[in-house]
Amino acid sequence: MDIPNYSFDNTLLEGLQVIDTFPVAAFLYELPILIGAKKILEIGIGSYGVSTKIFLAVCKKTGGHLWSVDINPNCGKLFTDPNWTFICSPSQQIDCFDIFDVVLIDGDHNFDMVYTDLKKFVPLLRFNGYLYMHDTNEDGILRAIDKYL
Repeated sequence: MDIPNYSFDNTLLEGLQVIDTFPVAAFLYELPILIGAKKILEIGIGSYGVSTKIFLAVCKKTGGHLWSVDINPNCGKLFTDPNWTFICSPSQQIDCFDIFDVVLIDGDHNFDMVYTDLKKFVPLLRFNGYLYMHDTNEDGILRAIDKYL
């Protein structure tokens, strides 16, 4: 199989206060493009919307759509994009409606919430889909992953 050569466009991060390192941002961008991701689910947007902006760039390339879930209504004002649906709700309260190519879990970081997110959203990944977990160095997240696996 020939793998297309994609290079990360670091201009995607202009104007954002980037906390993540460049390799993480590139990984968020390139892997979904390589698999042709059309449906991406993001749990947790944060103050700056770094992953949201990267995933929207992916959707522009693949013709996909991004659903982002966050409890902060101000997150819904970060972007206006026809390929984006913002859902203002705790992740545990949303009704899942589809199978996703990519899921990012970066919402509430306590053990119970992360474990609930894993149980709810991992089964919604398509075969050969990808799960991203953020802040995996935190105890509650690590314990939830260990329990889920």
